[in-house]
Amino acid sequence: MRIRDFKGTLSSKDGGETKQPIPGKGGEPIQNKDYYLVESKLLDGEVIILCKIKSALKYLRKEYPGIVIYFPPEIEELCRLKEDEDAIKKIHLIKKKFGGWIVPSKDNTVTVK
Repeated sequence: MRIRDFKGTLSSKDGGETKQPIPGKGGEPIQNKDYYLVESKLLDGEVIILCKIKSALKYLRKEYPGIVIYFPPEIEELCRLKEDEDAIKKIHLIKKKFGGWIVPSKDNTVTVK
């Protein structure tokens, strides 16, 4: 994965544009501080969101509908599977379709709840 610089706007599927938050206005998260838009090479260029604070979740779901949101502990769990790209893709599809969270586990399994 690589972090893309999305200053300005992000094009949506329908060709429209999604506005970036205005720092300090209405308590919205500040990009490059509270969350990152990431283009995943593994997921064929699909953009995902890495969110650092849970309080930004409601805002991000509204501002970027349809984009899967991950938190750092979820990414850590996926990194444990770095040798199994198919497993990562399947987990992502489950999260994309059904939502939920990737729950850390002590063994070598990954659970989506």
